[in-house]
Amino acid sequence: MAKMVDKKGAEDSNYPLPTQPKVILSHQQPYPGYPVKAKIRLSPTASKTSLRGSDIIVGSPITIRPVKTKTAGTGAHPSPKGIEPLEDWSPSASLSSVPNSSSWSRLEKDLYLQSNGVFNPAEVARHRRIIPNQFPTSTGSLGSEQEVYGRVSVVTPTMSSRVQYHEQLWASFEAQTWPDKELIVVETHEVEPSPFLSKKAREDPRLVFLSFKIPENAEDFTVGLKRDMTLYLATGEFVANFDDDDVYSAVYIERMIGELQHRGLEALTFSGWYNFFDRNGVCTYTSQDCWDEDEVEDNLYGFGFSYVHRRRPGLLSPYPNIEFAEDLPFMMNLMKHYGEGAVGLMPDSSGLCIHMVHRSNSTVDPLYTREVPREELVGLEVAKLPIFVEYLEAKDAAACWPTWWDSMPHIPSFASFSPKGWRKLAMCS
Repeated sequence: MAKMVDKKGAEDSNYPLPTQPKVILSHQQPYPGYPVKAKIRLSPTASKTSLRGSDIIVGSPITIRPVKTKTAGTGAHPSPKGIEPLEDWSPSASLSSVPNSSSWSRLEKDLYLQSNGVFNPAEVARHRRIIPNQFPTSTGSLGSEQEVYGRVSVVTPTMSSRVQYHEQLWASFEAQTWPDKELIVVETHEVEPSPFLSKKAREDPRLVFLSFKIPENAEDFTVGLKRDMTLYLATGEFVANFDDDDVYSAVYIERMIGELQHRGLEALTFSGWYNFFDRNGVCTYTSQDCWDEDEVEDNLYGFGFSYVHRRRPGLLSPYPNIEFAEDLPFMMNLMKHYGEGAVGLMPDSSGLCIHMVHRSNSTVDPLYTREVPREELVGLEVAKLPIFVEYLEAKDAAACWPTWWDSMPHIPSFASFSPKGWRKLAMCS
């Protein structure tokens, strides 16, 4: 059985309190037809940009007013669907001994049971960046339906074998121009949690990082279950999937969420995107012209690296508990419940994101319509990120390495290179 490693531990009192929003959305259960905004009255000294729990006047009136959300689909929210379990799965954990679990939502119960009791919502809920029990819920639940109006939660499932991508993930997140954002990472590990993310979580309260130790010979959590864990921890009105190995430009969230809002969608994903092949430094573009007619839908909606969506539909119809191709059923269920028009497509024509292709990918190499020339690549939005510029420079150095090395009469000394030059060579090796 996996074991949760609590990165806060006994040092909880030294951590900043979660930032408390001025306006939250409270989707109380059973879920009504529309979300609800809860407005709170603040103390005179409260800052409008950085609120803490002490800024809230205890016992002050809270007014709840319904706010209709424009959708392109049916507009009606389905009843909670729950997490589709693994084939032939039977629960080894029981809710009978868990206090107050009768008030849990369907998602909370499924997360507990399908993680064999490791993911305990009663314990995990305190990691959410909303002060628990500050706002009332209709059923006395843990408050997972509450979220921050206008916030975007970037969510990422990962594992310790992918620690080499964690600094890149943080760089893409931190570069985002969207003002109110958080990064939710759920990791599994065999030896120790990600050193980089562990350190960053202690430094920056915008990172919510939970790592679960997987004992030797035990089954890891599936990607689908980890995605559902990130959705539960998220406090944003909107969710953006970031794969840990892909690179996202600074305006990625701004453009994608802006498009989703403008079109009144529940979810949005790319219909065309840029790829970068690590093994040879080639950039390509993928569009629906790559696929046979019967494969178009599966490919258009089945690449989760570019998913953005409203959080609420994800809670009602979560990812299935499967290891591979969990993305497509998620999108298909959204279209089933909200209508085909509620899930939109958008071609990435400016390089908002680049899908990295390497040996650690969990999918096959993508087909592509064309190769992208160098002059187009360096003009993409993503090429403005320093981390991607360094990556391109490293690839350039690797490409010319054999000719340069063969021309050298002897092995160069350390004094011959600047630190930056040695860093490039190290990245190429």
